[in-house]
Amino acid sequence: MTSRGRCEAQRRQTRRAVRVYLTGFATILAGAALLGMVATGCSGTGEGTARDTVTAKEFRLVNDAGETRAVLALEEDSPTLRFYDRQGRIRASLLLTEASPRLVLNDENGKPGLSLGLSEQGSALALGNAGNVRILLTVDANGSPELLFRDSTGKTSWSAPK
Repeated sequence: MTSRGRCEAQRRQTRRAVRVYLTGFATILAGAALLGMVATGCSGTGEGTARDTVTAKEFRLVNDAGETRAVLALEEDSPTLRFYDRQGRIRASLLLTEASPRLVLNDENGKPGLSLGLSEQGSALALGNAGNVRILLTVDANGSPELLFRDSTGKTSWSAPK
């Protein structure tokens, strides 16, 4: 390699090293700024006082591998809390829709096994497997209860009162 070629290679290597160092320095500055914002509650005052309120549209709880295990979020403007298993399937949900609050527990395949809901029309408890409701207990707005047992096809096999 000629001396001119060696000089040009050295310049490229120097420029690359400067870019790496500047990128690292900028990353450290950004991290320090973010840490400072978190420490001061993003108030910018630098006082380091704790904030009483955290505002966000979604909170995610993740494990050490970064996998989502729980989410508190607004879904279609309704607050929702979801819990995920290690395979990423929703296993439990608590929802507050305009119509009613609802609790849903899912089986290992992510299918509803238990559902509890309340509304102006009454309340309902549904038990099943693989997403098929097998037992349904309802209380209507007048306070009248009804209990239904369903077979594997979903047809009511017994109910009370009849």
